[in-house]
Amino acid sequence: MKYEVTNYNLDESLDSIERTIDELLSPSVPEIRAMPQRLQVFPTNQPQASLPTQISGAPVNQQVVASAPTTFRQFASLPTEDKLNILFGRV
Repeated sequence: MKYEVTNYNLDESLDSIERTIDELLSPSVPEIRAMPQRLQVFPTNQPQASLPTQISGAPVNQQVVASAPTTFRQFASLPTEDKLNILFGRV
């Protein structure tokens, strides 16, 4: 594209420039027909997944999940100087 647009008249309208760029970037019909066909990676007739209707096991303790340390909580608990060192590489 760089070689096609090197001698473009900048006094032309913006629509003309956009049309030229679209023509350069959009393949023509013969180019599209010459492209290799895409291979189908996944089979079209996949069996439906069967999920259990009732999940059994121990229930999740929501307090344990809520109190688990997250990266944000760990970062927020740092002193300000350490936060600045991490963010901006200050020593």
